[in-house]
Amino acid sequence: MNILVVSAVLPFPLYSGGQIRLYNLLRILSSEHTIHLVSYIRDESEKAYLSELSFCASVRTIKRGRAWQGSYVLKTCFSQYPFLYETYTAREAYGQIQEVLNTNHIDLIHIEPSYVGLGIPKTTLPVIAVEHNIEHEIYMQFVHKVRFPWLRWLLKFDIKKMIHAEETTWKSVAGVVAVSEDNKSYIERKALGTPVYLVRNGVDLQKFLYQDEKKKQVQPVFLYVGNFAWMENQDAVSYLVSKLWPHILAHYPGATLRIVGKSMSNALSQKIKGTNVKILSDVENIQEELDTATIMLAPIRIGGGTKYKILESMACGLPVVTTTLGSEGIHARHGVHLYCADSLDETLFAIHALLGSTRVYNTIRKQARKLIESRYSWEMIAKDLDFAWKNTR
Repeated sequence: MNILVVSAVLPFPLYSGGQIRLYNLLRILSSEHTIHLVSYIRDESEKAYLSELSFCASVRTIKRGRAWQGSYVLKTCFSQYPFLYETYTAREAYGQIQEVLNTNHIDLIHIEPSYVGLGIPKTTLPVIAVEHNIEHEIYMQFVHKVRFPWLRWLLKFDIKKMIHAEETTWKSVAGVVAVSEDNKSYIERKALGTPVYLVRNGVDLQKFLYQDEKKKQVQPVFLYVGNFAWMENQDAVSYLVSKLWPHILAHYPGATLRIVGKSMSNALSQKIKGTNVKILSDVENIQEELDTATIMLAPIRIGGGTKYKILESMACGLPVVTTTLGSEGIHARHGVHLYCADSLDETLFAIHALLGSTRVYNTIRKQARKLIESRYSWEMIAKDLDFAWKNTR
């Protein structure tokens, strides 16, 4: 098949979950399909990575820039579409996409996520939309934390527009892809008959390797990994450092917390400074961090879909302590593959259980890796997307 993929982000470098997902799936499926990619970029410097996408038959880019621009804000004030959608309506998109359609026999248009669909010219071709999350639910979680009532009201109004836009898109496309069972069930209820396919997030098992014998640290090393351009990571690391870390440190005075990730603002880095807390923004090999850490501590309180930091940690045999929300979409059992902790007491209990017993620690490691191997390799997951492409008409 000849597939036109329209993406909100360039799928390289692999800094965010969306980039990791799309890169691996397109890389694998390009051996069977001819893929033309049209991707939004934030900066012209991203074009330096186009050679990494040589498995695509063609790659075109559209300059979106940063979201908070006056033109985007003004447009959404007079539009039926929410702010997020209006940031993906560049006129250049129509031209680039139309040129691909005019010069290639395209069988299917794949949009990822659905809000980039506004940039597509009217067409009779089947369109399949990929949803990494139920987007409005993430924004609602954020809005509940906003202090100013007037701003909360404005954001809730924008969310109403987002709900309408999501449901309208799901009803109008030929198919929708969800990344978790919960998201799939929700979309099926709202899409009114549109086929919904489950294509999970996964792990590159050749990259994230399991160590039979994990190096034991003299003092525990806790790890948090994330792209801090996203609000869920900003919230999680703020909560971790301000609410959890002082209590963890009281029990384990020699412990270290390593926070690894791109796009951390100066304001956030100042906010999360603390005793034995180290911030690393330029880590070339995340495998080394996963291998040398003792526990992945991920108190996710905002978000949806499936978290790559959880999957990758489990693949490497790094025990995970996360929230119920953080484990969403992963067929992992509490106390078997990872620990779920939604409060300070539960977090401390999970840490004590792991650090207090070598047997428990190693059992969690082995069971986690087995689960990832059985369900979450990209090669297995690519077959699910291949099935969705071939059955979308």
